[in-house]
Amino acid sequence: MHERSGSTLKVFGAPEKRDRITAVWKSGVADERRSQLAEIRPIRLSVEQRRQADQVEAATREYLLGKMRRLGLAEDSLLALPKVHYERRKKGKKGEGGTFSPSTNIAIAFRHNDFFDTLKVVPHELSHASVSSEVHFYFPEEEPQELTIVRASGMEFIENRRRQGVGIEEGMTLLDEVDFYTTYMPDNFPTQYQRRREFAASDAIKKQYEQIDQSLYGPLDPEIVAPVISLYRPLPRLLKRFDVPQSATIATVTMLKEYLFIRKLCEIVGRNVSEGKDFPTVDAEEAIRIGRDILDRDRYKRTGSARKDIVVALGEENAKKIFQLRDHDEDGIDDAMRVLIQVQNKN
Repeated sequence: MHERSGSTLKVFGAPEKRDRITAVWKSGVADERRSQLAEIRPIRLSVEQRRQADQVEAATREYLLGKMRRLGLAEDSLLALPKVHYERRKKGKKGEGGTFSPSTNIAIAFRHNDFFDTLKVVPHELSHASVSSEVHFYFPEEEPQELTIVRASGMEFIENRRRQGVGIEEGMTLLDEVDFYTTYMPDNFPTQYQRRREFAASDAIKKQYEQIDQSLYGPLDPEIVAPVISLYRPLPRLLKRFDVPQSATIATVTMLKEYLFIRKLCEIVGRNVSEGKDFPTVDAEEAIRIGRDILDRDRYKRTGSARKDIVVALGEENAKKIFQLRDHDEDGIDDAMRVLIQVQNKN
């Protein structure tokens, strides 16, 4: 069975169907997995690329294992971490680095012009794959044949049959992605890592993030921007050159905003929790670490305790706005960040 050990199935409105639904669901997952695997269009990796991919996947598992041990969490959810498939980007997936299906436990990294950018996707998708999840089946009494299925993973939760907290969960995977990038990549891919650091300070990149309101998101120094830089071939004369600033771009501005948003949310939660306790006065990075640990534990335990901490830190109405943020939400991310800044300024 490929369903992860951290998944929970719940049936509402039809108690007599629960056992059968569970059996049918697991059978359906197996069928869906076979179907998804058959649709994958794998890219051909060279021997060196395959070695690098295996190396990054193994290191990501060790990174996640180390994090869970530090947080005092059970490690069983890592037993079912999938191998990553490397695929051509599908139509309609523009701007996405990869994808993960929680029901079929299939992780995919899409091909980028520079293979290093493909490898950067691995910790993001395996972070998604490592967390606990649940599936709700709803059978309304008036229409017992109508079935609604809702799934939530990590910091997501289900309320009124809708998935909430999607933007928060996406942000948490970005924290893992950037963590892995800054701790593993410098020693193992020094040339690619240094190149992105240099490009992050270039005028070509600075022009791209001028559209980000730094009075809202804070100063964008090269260390923050470098992990979200991708390389591409913009002009025929640069066809084989990845060593000029004009070959660099911010993967997506929204991704950078999501990363800054989740850091700010963790900081506010961390400061709120540390107030009145035996913590010394904490700086921003320590507050982020405290808040992140609180949210990370709940990604695996799914007790809802971190959600309560967010409500306490932000207030109920503000928390509702934050929980409604979606993934890649270009319209909502600025509003969500304004909510956090307003809360921070009041404290």
